Amino acid sequence: MIAQIVRGNLLLASIDGEQRWFRYHPLFADFLRARMRDGAPGEIRDLHRRAAQWSAAQGLMNEAVAHALAAQDYALAAELLASSAMDMVRSGRVADTARAIVRLPEHEVVRRPDLLRAAAYAAIFAHRYGDATRFIETIERADHGKNGSSDEEIAGMRLMLLGWTDKIPEVLETVAAMRNDTSRFSPFTAGLASNAGAYCNIALGRYIEAEQDLARARQACEPINALYVLSYSACFAAGIELIAGNIAAARTTLDGAMNRVIAEGQRYGSSGAVVATYLAEVLYETNEVDACEALVNDYMPIVVETGLPDHLIVLHRTAARLHLLRGRRDAGQGVLAQLHDIGARRGIRRLSAAAWLERVYFGLRDSDIDGARRALALGSDLALWRSFGDFKPYASEIEDPLIAELRVQLARGHSDEALPRLEMALQAAESAGRRRRALRLLLLRAQKLESQGRQREASAVFEMAMMGAVSGGLVRTLTDEAWAIEALGKRATFAADPRVAPLLWALMPAPCTQRADINRPEPDTRSSRAFHLTNREIQVLRLLWKGGTNKAIARDLFLTENTIETHLRRIYEKLGTRNRTQAAAIAREAGAI
Repeated sequence: MIAQIVRGNLLLASIDGEQRWFRYHPLFADFLRARMRDGAPGEIRDLHRRAAQWSAAQGLMNEAVAHALAAQDYALAAELLASSAMDMVRSGRVADTARAIVRLPEHEVVRRPDLLRAAAYAAIFAHRYGDATRFIETIERADHGKNGSSDEEIAGMRLMLLGWTDKIPEVLETVAAMRNDTSRFSPFTAGLASNAGAYCNIALGRYIEAEQDLARARQACEPINALYVLSYSACFAAGIELIAGNIAAARTTLDGAMNRVIAEGQRYGSSGAVVATYLAEVLYETNEVDACEALVNDYMPIVVETGLPDHLIVLHRTAARLHLLRGRRDAGQGVLAQLHDIGARRGIRRLSAAAWLERVYFGLRDSDIDGARRALALGSDLALWRSFGDFKPYASEIEDPLIAELRVQLARGHSDEALPRLEMALQAAESAGRRRRALRLLLLRAQKLESQGRQREASAVFEMAMMGAVSGGLVRTLTDEAWAIEALGKRATFAADPRVAPLLWALMPAPCTQRADINRPEPDTRSSRAFHLTNREIQVLRLLWKGGTNKAIARDLFLTENTIETHLRRIYEKLGTRNRTQAAAIAREAGAI
């Protein structure tokens, strides 16, 4: 009967490839709901309650909880959620858990121990730190006088609370205390603690110890398939490779992690978001701008909801620079304003400081030295950065107060002031194996030498940085500085090494400069005016022009082939063609791609 209705185009459509699930046309569904509200309003809650029970019996717990909440049967919703909430947390569906729990009356939560523990975890991830603290204290009171059955979970919660509120030194102290009694911890908590130890060791530059921590986390959590912990382990491992400038190794690790997340059905869960953040950074670094922008657009809301401070900084900074590359400076400033506001709302000063430091970069790109100096003063919060001690947060690896200050000093012509600190920072980065940071500092050294009229030495340092970037597959570490090294780029030839030519070409002319004598490309704006194409459709068209198959485009944009086919149908309709080659050619001719 369903097949006949679908063939007859009678307002019913399949929503999956196997044609097991169907939906009404949205307008028809709205019409039916309106008829029910008008004609049988008393039946709606009962139908939702029955739908909740049926969904639970089929193992569709998200749908079951949603229907129970729609029925306003909070006791049923709490019972359903209590049976699955901790599994949802462990598998990375933290945002779903948090959204469901926040709609329940608190008395329904606190009377169910499993749900209360999940509520504490979810409140941490959802940045409701006051609620999280209250839930943790409720668990401790309920356990008082017992055998401490939830001590380990409380330890894990407090560890996560410290991480999400950016108290990195305290995280390390807590991890050290937990390691004295790891035998009583569950695999999930043990993996959580090991990941936290790795995070701290990365911030201290102790990469061998961090790798050992990550191995322990995987050993604990692989047998129970704790996807959330394992996703973080993969991302921290990729972060170490990025710091070392091994972009290919980082990409391989993150591709594997993303494939696993997708296979587990958690593409848009918290696990997918953390992997997407690191993967977006890799794609930006390798100059795969369209794929990077697709990830940023898809995952920004999830990262804002559930991300650690490092993730928020990395993704917002990447988004801001993507806007610069597209000639959308005001939109980039808007992204930085959002990061600043999140920091103010959550009381996490590093977020606001990072937004100001990125404004230093924006100001110098605009030749607004006074604006850059003001942003530097606000971003170089001495009390904040000193509070981290020897810890160097991951998000500050190639963008920190020192690099921002060196840029400003060079822009002001104060290269002599910059020299001692620059040389010390470069030596420290090279000795610690922080190759990506060293390349950024090498470029600053080349600028310093150029400003002093020492062109031969400047060119030698610049060529050293170029060769280091090529060997590591790094692109944007250099090209993001193109506005400041134009003279160096023009003198460089590298005729003996053809691998350098594409990178050199990317450097010249300097992209996205705000100077009046350079025309800025605005492909997205022009294309949307010409055809009313969406950003996603433009991304598909660009990859189509490069010869990508539907499968390859789907892989690059982290979409399904069915979704790509849908985009292509809409593109054909807008461009008035049914041929992919013609569509790409028309868009290219009109300047859309």
